Amino acid sequence: MNQHLVARDFEELLTMYGLSNHATFPTHTSGSSLDPVITDLPDGIISCRPLGMVGSSDHSAVLTTINTTADNDEATARRRYGSEMRFLTPDSFPDPPPLYPLILPDPILNPLAVY
Repeated sequence: MNQHLVARDFEELLTMYGLSNHATFPTHTSGSSLDPVITDLPDGIISCRPLGMVGSSDHSAVLTTINTTADNDEATARRRYGSEMRFLTPDSFPDPPPLYPLILPDPILNPLAVY
């Protein structure tokens, strides 16, 4: 199998789904990057760095840091619907349903229920 074709196909697959591999350094003693960190987060939000080999493993540990602070006044949540991206704010959600009294099952039908 041609390693260059595999790497190209892998990159095309990530691009097709809007993903990025943030581990851009070798993670294996062979010099290959065998331990990807794949997200849809921008590079400014996530960073990865190698921590070195752990124990007898031939793989490097990868420290991944995700910046969770919001850059603007109003934090937004993202949800992907097919190829469409929508930004949701707390105002996007309807009011919570009213609280109804809890209807307990009949003790004959559920003898393990606590009443």
